[in-house]
Amino acid sequence: MSTSSRFIRVLQVLLLSVFLVIVGYRILIQDVGLEVLTPEPSYKVTLRMDMTPAEASAGAPMRVSTYVPASNERQRVAPLPHQTGPLSFEVTSDATGRRAVWRAEAAGDAQEVSYAFRVWPQSVAYQLDDELKRPAPGAAPPALHGYLRETPAHPVGTAAAQARYERIAPRRTDRLVPLLQALFEHAASVSEGTGTAAASERTGAPDREGNRWLVTLARQAHIPSRLVGGLMLHDGQASRVHQWAELHINGHWVPFDAAHGHFATLPASYLPLCRGATSLAQSSAGTGLKYTVDVDQSWTARQEMERATTAASTATPGLWKPLTDAGLSLDLLMLMLLLPVGGSMVVFFRNVVGLETYGTFLPALLAVACLATGLLWGMLAFLIVTLTVAVLHLPLERAGLMHTPRLAILMVCVIVQILLTALSVQFEWVDLSYFILFPVVILTSTAERFSAHLTEDGPAKAAKVTLMTAFVIACSYFIMNFSVVGLTLLAFPEVLLLVISFNVWLGRWVGIRLTEYTRFRWLINRHQDPSYATETR
Repeated sequence: MSTSSRFIRVLQVLLLSVFLVIVGYRILIQDVGLEVLTPEPSYKVTLRMDMTPAEASAGAPMRVSTYVPASNERQRVAPLPHQTGPLSFEVTSDATGRRAVWRAEAAGDAQEVSYAFRVWPQSVAYQLDDELKRPAPGAAPPALHGYLRETPAHPVGTAAAQARYERIAPRRTDRLVPLLQALFEHAASVSEGTGTAAASERTGAPDREGNRWLVTLARQAHIPSRLVGGLMLHDGQASRVHQWAELHINGHWVPFDAAHGHFATLPASYLPLCRGATSLAQSSAGTGLKYTVDVDQSWTARQEMERATTAASTATPGLWKPLTDAGLSLDLLMLMLLLPVGGSMVVFFRNVVGLETYGTFLPALLAVACLATGLLWGMLAFLIVTLTVAVLHLPLERAGLMHTPRLAILMVCVIVQILLTALSVQFEWVDLSYFILFPVVILTSTAERFSAHLTEDGPAKAAKVTLMTAFVIACSYFIMNFSVVGLTLLAFPEVLLLVISFNVWLGRWVGIRLTEYTRFRWLINRHQDPSYATETR
């Protein structure tokens, strides 16, 4: 073994040992469990309302409201920036839930308002004791008597409700669970019948009819019960609410959804917003309201990871505390820590896969810039710059200008392009204005690299390298945009030792690059079968 090989082995063992010592200290002494590294699903929910005042209501006060969630033992909610327009905004609470309310003293033009939040929900499941007894009349606490009364939606005590209950309820047992199972099965059969379609058309709450009857029959059995309205979260757009039942059993509000077969359970995708209400959004008289819900699911770090990140910035000795005291935010520190990860991704694609890119770290810098603008607008900026250079390259070259003045002219064109995108706001192309957030230095450096490739290698090779660079940028972006990666680096900065070790391994890579398997396929086949090369060549 050569001296350099032994040095590399010792270096990698040393890096791994230091990493394990630090991680062991964090786990055993600082009590930071590795389970915090496991991401959990979260949902970004945006409630959008388009308000259209009627002509007859001009000058009258205008009001619109929607129910919004609150944090509790089942879910964690983080409000996000919302859109209020010229309207006043407040969040109020009442017996039905929390409301986001927008008001205007007088109806004016059509307005669009929104309320956005991120929620981390958890599924719940209750194990009902088979020995639980049916509640006796009057056994419920006074605070729950309101959930036993007759309402227009729940005709408790009527002859029809009593007859239905007597037909369904088992008579030979006083245990609670068989009764609940009988009521649940009946409510599920109602949900599958024609009553559901009628209820959906009337209230806009699909599958409400079966759960409504479940609440009615539970109250008939002296079990406090209520309807809960909310959303069934799915990635994409949802425009309707869902209602399920909650029954007060043994001191807990236990969920039941007969329409979807959830007995004493509630999936994580269910987001409760209100209790007893029949509509999520309401508006004042004379105000038309169009209501939509945008849901975007993603994987984010656990709350324990955020605590570990905070501990990393405030612990004694705190690694990040001197930097944060100097005015650097944790977000900026995270971007700085992500750069080596992005650079390592680029090195992997260059050394192991065999892709060509504009430099080693330029794709990583472009990926970091995309974190601010989004991948779509970042890639659009990259492609617009390369197309601009391609269009201007030939006339500038024919003009006989030297290389450096040509680059200065290209830089002016790139800056003008970026500034012109700010005018897109006047045409309500708000997303296009994000282009201006893209760092000018990175784009001009891209223009310089692309121009050099056009001059030295020709348009075909330059286009090929551009596509490879775009692919590597996208891959680096997805890795760096994964919030768990950034938070892990903040909470466990010793991971950078593994990044160094990974690059040491890449620096000693002597294997065949993946692209070379295709490039030299004839030679590989010839080695395996000598007759193949003779026939194909």
